[in-house]
Amino acid sequence: MQRTDAWHRCKEETHFIYALIDPRDDRVRYIGSTVDPASRLQGHLSNPHGEMFEWILSLRIEGLRPKLITLTEAAGYFEASEVEAKYISEYEQHYGPLLNLRHTEAYGRKTRLETMGSNWWRGIREARMQELKKSKLLFKKTRRTIAESLRLRRATA
Repeated sequence: MQRTDAWHRCKEETHFIYALIDPRDDRVRYIGSTVDPASRLQGHLSNPHGEMFEWILSLRIEGLRPKLITLTEAAGYFEASEVEAKYISEYEQHYGPLLNLRHTEAYGRKTRLETMGSNWWRGIREARMQELKKSKLLFKKTRRTIAESLRLRRATA
């Protein structure tokens, strides 16, 4: 899969809604979304958060790994976030809490945007600007205006 800028990835790539399952009792412990399930599983294993840390550690002690199954696919990041939230909410209503961190009112979860905050969008904007600069779509004057604006923001921050 060819990687492009962050904006393109989150907006257009197919996302997979997945579940992490405890191999000891076949219970779903976590539901998430990703464009690359194998890589995301590796991320969970190498850098678990909160209660997931304890679960992953208990599996490692027994020489086990969680099973990852794909529940469905979604066309793009924003649809995936909504579908993921619905799966999490429905699962928790029927089977109890998961190890996910993002609790709130809508579907019982925060959206990924609320969780990641403005830093995530800043990264998207910067990636988009890099793409535009590389393809030389901005005129010199516009580039100077943007550079001045960024300097002013940094100076006031």
